Amino acid sequence: MADERLLEVHGLRKAFGDNVVWEEGNLDLAPGETHAVIGGSGTGKSVLLKCVLGLLDPDSGSIRYRDQELVGMAQGERARMTRDMGMLFQDAALFDSMTVGANVGFELEQMNLMPPKEIRERVTEVLGWVGLPGIEDRDPAQLSGGMRKRVGLARALASGPNLMLYDEPTTGLDPITSDVINELIIYLQEKTHTSGLVITHDMDSAYKIAGRISMLYQGRLVFTGTPEEIRTTDHPVVSQFVHGRAHGPITEGA
Repeated sequence: MADERLLEVHGLRKAFGDNVVWEEGNLDLAPGETHAVIGGSGTGKSVLLKCVLGLLDPDSGSIRYRDQELVGMAQGERARMTRDMGMLFQDAALFDSMTVGANVGFELEQMNLMPPKEIRERVTEVLGWVGLPGIEDRDPAQLSGGMRKRVGLARALASGPNLMLYDEPTTGLDPITSDVINELIIYLQEKTHTSGLVITHDMDSAYKIAGRISMLYQGRLVFTGTPEEIRTTDHPVVSQFVHGRAHGPITEGA
């Protein structure tokens, strides 16, 4: 169906004291689509991912995944639903006390999702997908920042998620390594047919990997469009952010 949606967020509100980071947030994601949320550092973009994963509870609003309401769902059922999601954390969040192979297979082992032999085979497979074959026995401390990101991506993909959540996937990387990560995200989306929800302030990345882009400003998604629509809009807030300059005055609450 043309109107099918994998993820639907309606009326999301989340505040920390007097700081309202999301106010009436509305966003949807179709199967196979990658949707990026852009905005300045510290504006609360990552809060959306934490609410989807159940790491934070919204103050109000609805989050539906595969037509199931996640907000208020019993903890055990919520955990079962979110096992269908993979997360690439901003810093890759690898366990330094474990080898690369143990990191990638961590969830599979902890959740008893596969026998040990199949876990080893799966680890080898997903490390191959991200272009890092044969590094299972290395320690994370031996890896560059870009390699750590790729290992984190392999770990997120190991359980075969239908939805990938990316928290600033290119932050801290040089332009060439950032583009490697962007190309990898595109390749894996095409290979595994996963949907993607991306939080970023990197416009080059958003343009390259996303089919739609939404702009978060003062707690609200003020504009949603294709990469071309984002590039050419005369919306003052969006134009200032994507081009690095003001396009007319930015009014309060715009």
